[in-house]
Amino acid sequence: MAPREGAETPGRQGLDPLVWLIPLVFASLAAIIVSAVLRRDAAARSAQAATASAATTAQVVAAVTTVPAGAWNAVAAASAIPPILIPVAQRSANAPTVLYIGAEWCPFCAAERWPLAAALARFGTLSGLTLTTSSSTDQYPNTPTLSFAESLFSGPGIDVQTVEVQDRERRPLQSLTAAQSTLLQRYDAPPYVPAKDRGGIPFLLIGGRYLWPGSQFSPQALRGLDWTEVSSGLASAQTQLSRVILANGNEIAAAICAVDGGSPAAVCGSSGVRAAAALLPAS
Repeated sequence: MAPREGAETPGRQGLDPLVWLIPLVFASLAAIIVSAVLRRDAAARSAQAATASAATTAQVVAAVTTVPAGAWNAVAAASAIPPILIPVAQRSANAPTVLYIGAEWCPFCAAERWPLAAALARFGTLSGLTLTTSSSTDQYPNTPTLSFAESLFSGPGIDVQTVEVQDRERRPLQSLTAAQSTLLQRYDAPPYVPAKDRGGIPFLLIGGRYLWPGSQFSPQALRGLDWTEVSSGLASAQTQLSRVILANGNEIAAAICAVDGGSPAAVCGSSGVRAAAALLPAS
């Protein structure tokens, strides 16, 4: 599958069909196999992935997860890419689910993680983020990014599910559950995406209602930068890149607020999120 490129056009890349077919047919077996692969390759993965010092990781993660309210509001929704509306949301007695599916090698996933991580941190505690880069042999090589592979979200109101299905060498990393695989097959397909693009990543579905079947901005914007250079401008929102990241983060936050009852009020009632909410497709 050819990714859709362009600064204003969401981009995505094809995902091996086996990644989402296996959970439906061989869920238990796949979990055992992937667990063994993870243990065997843990040391190799750490050595081969682009590495960052503990101090750099802490600095970058703090910058992403503690963006001041003033920066969010200053940017509002300028340059934000709104989601696709799912006409009938799946209703559940449980908290609305925020489902992200990606892979560490994918440069479009690399771009999408920046606004997503920043937005999620507004609704709870997002811990365990690590730093990596996209594949060195794909388009937009070595795009600086975060990884959700070891992350944990804790907070009321939403159920955050993040899945990095492959590492930057395209080896198995995390498995989709049968339910996640079903959602990917149902919504990462026509009429929500062209037939030629079905089954691609990144995939972001919020509350079964709002869908981003691709990155909200092009990895080209991150080219030649390192993690610190990407994250350092977020607090002031003075750079073009920081404004793109925060605007799209506001749009993600607006979608979450729309499905979780508008909580927390400090986030959902902020001027930046209200401006982004005006861009959400009407039901």
